[in-house]
Amino acid sequence: APGVDEIFDDVVMLADACRFRDCTHQKEPGCGVRAAVDSGAIEKVRYESFLKLHAEARAQREKQSPWLKPRRT
Repeated sequence: APGVDEIFDDVVMLADACRFRDCTHQKEPGCGVRAAVDSGAIEKVRYESFLKLHAEARAQREKQSPWLKPRRT
């Protein structure tokens, strides 16, 4: 089955324009993905689906690999 990055390859390409390499595409300044949503180049519904599926994929990876979970301080 294709992964999130393959399904949303257009969004992933726009992420190359982000100012920060570890951009979450939510509130960071200089986000290429948010700029594309704001300009209408990417539909807001598609963007929201990307964020949701990306979060689900991350949660699944963390579930399978407990050492990837963020540390609690």
